[in-house]
Amino acid sequence: MDTALLINLPRQEAERPPAVIAGLAGMCKSANIDYDVLDLNLAAIVTMPAAVRKDFEDYLVYYKKTSLYIDDFIDLVTKNLPDKHYKIIAVSLFTFETLRAANIVLPLLRQKYPKSKIVIGGHGATSPDNDNNGVPFYKHAIAKQIIDHYILGEADLAFQAYIKNPDDWISTDQKFFVDNLNQIPFACYDKILPSTYCKNGTMSAYVTGSRGCVRDCTFCDVGYIWTKYRFRTAEHLFNEILHHHLEYGVTLIEFTDNLINGSLSEFKKFNKLLVNAQSTYPSLKKLRYRGDYICRPKNQFSEEDFRTMVEAGGTDLVVGIESFSVPVRYHMGKKFDNNDVDFHLYCSGKYGVSNTFLMQVGYPTETLTDHQTNIEYLYRYQKYALSRVIKLIRWGFTTGILKGSPLDVKYREKLPLINELDNDEYLYGEFDWVNLSNAQLTFAERIRRRMELHKVTKLLRYPQPRVYDEFSFIFSQLSRTYNSRRVLEIVAK
Repeated sequence: MDTALLINLPRQEAERPPAVIAGLAGMCKSANIDYDVLDLNLAAIVTMPAAVRKDFEDYLVYYKKTSLYIDDFIDLVTKNLPDKHYKIIAVSLFTFETLRAANIVLPLLRQKYPKSKIVIGGHGATSPDNDNNGVPFYKHAIAKQIIDHYILGEADLAFQAYIKNPDDWISTDQKFFVDNLNQIPFACYDKILPSTYCKNGTMSAYVTGSRGCVRDCTFCDVGYIWTKYRFRTAEHLFNEILHHHLEYGVTLIEFTDNLINGSLSEFKKFNKLLVNAQSTYPSLKKLRYRGDYICRPKNQFSEEDFRTMVEAGGTDLVVGIESFSVPVRYHMGKKFDNNDVDFHLYCSGKYGVSNTFLMQVGYPTETLTDHQTNIEYLYRYQKYALSRVIKLIRWGFTTGILKGSPLDVKYREKLPLINELDNDEYLYGEFDWVNLSNAQLTFAERIRRRMELHKVTKLLRYPQPRVYDEFSFIFSQLSRTYNSRRVLEIVAK
């Protein structure tokens, strides 16, 4: 029987089995192809000392130009590569943060398995390899002959075809697209058991209910990546979750969707299916799910809908509020007002929903008045932070202009947005901008506002995640700008 080796690379979190590998495993199982799984990300987390792993991960995410511990990772890889032949080796490049690991691992795979077909896929495959002149990674890898094939776009069904006949596969720059998500086999966790990744005694798994988004927010590149919003039927989604719950003991579902309530009719039906099934499967009462969520007006998602969602297990939401300033939010394309935010928080408090608020600092149209509105609402909503209805608030970096987003495609000339600095190393231009119609919002001013919001948020005791990573990145960018000294003086004040 033909065999495949499915490989996951750092850097990623490891609270649950990697979604892509579980999906590829499902493809292998449905095609009756035997396979093994090698999660090098988990191996690094388990075996590398914390300080060593931190240094190496800083290198992987481009905070550093090199790491003292690359050889340690090479030793880890060589010790974990199985001593058997595989017809196919599939390597998932989840994001650009996996590219440096891929440049280490792929040559080792070619050396260890010279007769195997090595194929890559994932968003990272098309990302620019900044250690190799910014060439898209898949082009660099094929030129260096460290891979045989690549599959771009939504590789689910294409990979299923590939593993059946890899010898005749012709790699093209075509990006594959799955129109009907119900056609994708269920993810398989037989060889990456949730118990291996178990955190705090909770068995959890990723599930994808939709791809794309019903919104077209100006700052977001989801429309550029996915092009079209698609969703699974409530019944198909429910059946997969029930399978994972009964087969693997999963009691926590982490949705990978850009939003779980894009199709309101299917979302409401899904919640009712989970609630109704609790009489047949009482253990489903322990099931919880979390995911990204759109703040909806109460005429679209009522208090009763909130109650049903919580009864179904939907108690942990990540909500893209982005700004407490309505003019800023409306320019973004987020058409809800602060009365809708008030209603969302009221229902969350009443029915026990925890929220992570995703926020932005320094959106191109943001004025000083808008910035002050953000500070005012931090005080207004403090009670929700203290009661952990807002369990986390993330201000992130300052607003970046992502390739393919409406800010990039539509508003560069309309606002207009121009480069503030002449510096090619300045993170591909994402943060190197100024809006000529709001020229006082320089990079220095955006950093000042970010630091001020951090101080107020901390004063009011809102929990904030990833602050170290965010500030490390921000200061790494400051070191490349002529405004660095001026910004650091502002921060010091």
